[in-house]
This record gives sequence, structure tokens and C-alpha cells, in this order.
Amino acid sequence: MKYWPVPKSHSKSLLASGVPGSFWENRGDRHHCGVDIYAPEGSDMLSVEDGEVIDIDIFTSPDKIAYWNTTYHVLLKNKTGFVCKYAELRDILVKRGIVVKAVELRGICP
Repeated sequence: MKYWPVPKSHSKSLLASGVPGSFWENRGDRHHCGVDIYAPEGSDMLSVEDGEVIDIDIFTSPDKIAYWNTTYHVLLKNKTGFVCKYAELRDILVKRGIVVKAVELRGICP
């Protein structure tokens, strides 16, 4: 990864396997298919590669599970062909269909 997606995060390294928030952590009813990055509330979230915004939608909501806040996700199809999901964002500052450069602002962390 050339760029770190949350510059103000508490750590700039991936969590070790099995640690809460790590990729494929066993959560009992499912496996976690992302990587949690912890940062102060209101931190900027940036893209790690150039790409096109292919989807924006609600990620969590009290309509789904009562104790969740409403958060959003952005799907970005990178020039490499991979799709990255940036999720649990408080706010999104891009629109579907636009092409963005690496490290351009995508959203605000809760």
C-alpha cells in the first residue's frame, strides 16, 4: 500500500491476525472481511490508489441493528482492477462516477 488511508490514525500498521479488528477475525457468527483502522473522531479518510467511485451507500444503521449509528461506505475501483471498500464513515465527500487520485479526500471517520 503506497498511502495510508487515515493519516491521523492511532497506528499505521495492519493488525496482527486474530486481533480484534484484523482481517478474517472470527466473530462467532461471521468472519470480519475488513481491517479496522482506529482514529480520532472526525479524521479524514483518503484513497490509497487512483480509481473510480462505483458505489456510495449506507453501511450501518439503527434500522439494521438498534445500537448502530448511521454510517456510510464508498466503493472505489482502482486502476489495478481491485475494488476497495472504505466503510463506517460519518460523511462522504465524493459522488458516484467520479475519478479520484490517490490521497484525495473520500470521507470523514465517525
